[in-house]
Amino acid sequence: MNLAEMGPPEITRCNMSENKTEQSPKKRTWIARAALESALAETVRGSDSRCEGLIEIIVERVVPRSPDGANWAVKGVKYGKAEREPCSAAISKFVEESQSEFEVSDWT
Repeated sequence: MNLAEMGPPEITRCNMSENKTEQSPKKRTWIARAALESALAETVRGSDSRCEGLIEIIVERVVPRSPDGANWAVKGVKYGKAEREPCSAAISKFVEESQSEFEVSDWT
């Protein structure tokens, strides 16, 4: 068989779809560090009567582990007269939710 008998060449094109299957990272809201610490503490205090004695949640700057990671983490907690176990559970829950919502804008 020669090329003339085969007819015109077939051209196949593979187009990559611009629709991505992965979701792009959700934009976070910028918040001041002090406002974030205060909001976290208030949320935890309001979540359980055993956490009303919570004094403070301290946030520190971190380098995100991934491009869509948060730029902050909890550095410490002043429990005061609050019960540690239920408060720690509440803190973990609210921090996880807040890290996907907020980016700290100031580090003074």
